[in-house]
Amino acid sequence: MNTIRIKRTLAQLWALNSLKRPRRVILYYHAIGEGPDAMSQSQFRSQMEWLVTHAEVLPLDDLLADMGETPLRAAISFDDGYASVAAQAEPVLSDLDVSATVYLNTGWISEGGRRASEPALGHYPGEHFMSWEDVKLLASRRWIVGSHGIEHLDLTAVDDARITVELRDSKRTIEDRLEIKCRHFAYTWGRYTRRVQRAVEEAGYQTAASAIHCPLKNTNDRYALPRIDISKQYSLDDFQAIIRGDWDFLGSIQRIRRVAQGLAWR
Repeated sequence: MNTIRIKRTLAQLWALNSLKRPRRVILYYHAIGEGPDAMSQSQFRSQMEWLVTHAEVLPLDDLLADMGETPLRAAISFDDGYASVAAQAEPVLSDLDVSATVYLNTGWISEGGRRASEPALGHYPGEHFMSWEDVKLLASRRWIVGSHGIEHLDLTAVDDARITVELRDSKRTIEDRLEIKCRHFAYTWGRYTRRVQRAVEEAGYQTAASAIHCPLKNTNDRYALPRIDISKQYSLDDFQAIIRGDWDFLGSIQRIRRVAQGLAWR
């Protein structure tokens, strides 16, 4: 049985014991379009059309403030800063009158041209990064722009000096380029430790996003916000089940692994 079939089977079992309650989720994507690892625009559109019909889709700040009246609320985010997000995802969201958050690796955002991705560095293959003009376009359309660091680095594997540079300089670049406050950060690969969390707070960010698969709660550590990864492998039925909470068992598995590794479990 392959991985996706195992997940679907476990989701069916988990759903039997799921309690139906008001639910807030942060979703995250990377690339939308024709790249080998990207989700197709048509698949993304189908997901977003279903989502806006069944949930209140809010900007990240509003979702964190618990604003909204519907039982199901969601915010959408993208990591890395690929040009396909501006070219393929933004038009879909604009059609639905929805905005999102994009977390940038600022060292790969260029003036004018668009840099090709480097899979050896953990980038999605066959992609290009946005230009600053692309980023400014998103910001003008009510998107929130956050930091993902300068490079695509695992901050748990570098020294304190490098962590400080990645956090401080990426934040400053976004603020200088866009004349806004950069208040949000996302951990590369969702990897973080207490040391990295403290550094994020000291750098002046208000939140940091992880990759723990579970809904947002008022008790969440704001420097380890849970986010749900949406893979191109997921069917629309899978997507709907994920939004409902049938796949939340994945977060429990992630927490068990973090505890076994001696890491913060949130």
